[in-house]
Amino acid sequence: RRCAWACAAPPDGPLHKSPRFFFSSTMAQATPLRTTFAKGESLQPFYSGGGVAATSDGAWIASAFGADVHVVDARTSTIVHRLEGHGDEVNALALTRDDTHLVVASRSLTLKFYRMPDCALVRTIARAHEAPVALMASDPTASVLATGSADGAVRVWDIAGGYCTHVFRGHGGVISALAWNVQAPAPGSKTRTAQLVTGCVDGKVRVWDLLGGAQAAAKPIAVLSAHAGVVRGIGVAPGGAASVSGARDQTLVCWDCRDGRWPRGGVLAREAGEGREVRRRAAPPGRGSAAQGPEARAGGVEEHAVVRARLVLPDGAPVTRAHGLHGVRGHGVARVLRGAGGGGRGRGG
Repeated sequence: RRCAWACAAPPDGPLHKSPRFFFSSTMAQATPLRTTFAKGESLQPFYSGGGVAATSDGAWIASAFGADVHVVDARTSTIVHRLEGHGDEVNALALTRDDTHLVVASRSLTLKFYRMPDCALVRTIARAHEAPVALMASDPTASVLATGSADGAVRVWDIAGGYCTHVFRGHGGVISALAWNVQAPAPGSKTRTAQLVTGCVDGKVRVWDLLGGAQAAAKPIAVLSAHAGVVRGIGVAPGGAASVSGARDQTLVCWDCRDGRWPRGGVLAREAGEGREVRRRAAPPGRGSAAQGPEARAGGVEEHAVVRARLVLPDGAPVTRAHGLHGVRGHGVARVLRGAGGGGRGRGG
């Protein structure tokens, strides 16, 4: 049809408006499609599932790749280091808070310490636990590392010396959450705080004192019971005045940590089938509480319960620098409990 229309166009018409010219110029500019292409750049696979750790500035990411660990440049997605020789699948990774050491735990029960940023192997612990390590957490001063295992025990390791300083037993199963509470002495006091808060598959949260000697290592100073599911996360507020634990039962529990008794403050839960947030128990007056309304939300995603809330801290809660364990000084707890809406710290930070 287009050919017939072009041939039937008046010969005295303007050339740039002629259908014949449009048709012929279009055919002249057509180029054949390419069927083969030269490879410009390719990205090698660097993650197969398991542990992941990132530096504090987000520049490097360490990820498990089977029995190896790949250290990746986050900007270019290229592998800068390959750490091999772990003997079995890697299931946990941790970077110290100052990004000086990378710790790798594998199913072969080994625990390996690498110096950053050259990733040189500095220490290997052949049998760190009786079962694979499930998770790890460095303290705020980057002087010790806590490892939670499927054998129900938590061990604390001196990073510089490579020896075990504490063993906490008595959990009801696999360790599922770890958090540090390290605080400097209060004004006018010489007592500092060095506590490790652990979560377990039995739904309980336990608080261990690292400065209490052998008696404190044999028994937790507090056992907090409020969850009916696996404890998936624990957070400690700056200054150590309050703590929050979240579990798979889709509940978020706030704890008052100031007087050493760890009373329960408030509980946020999600009503089954309705998807709306409720406050099940009010916090005692003057204690840490959880904000209601749109700032307090709880929800579940697939297997994990995702619980977020804004914790209202007591007035005057100090934000201090923590003294390092074993004589090392460093920054205090860096994690800040922020509101679900991503607001600033303020009074509810």
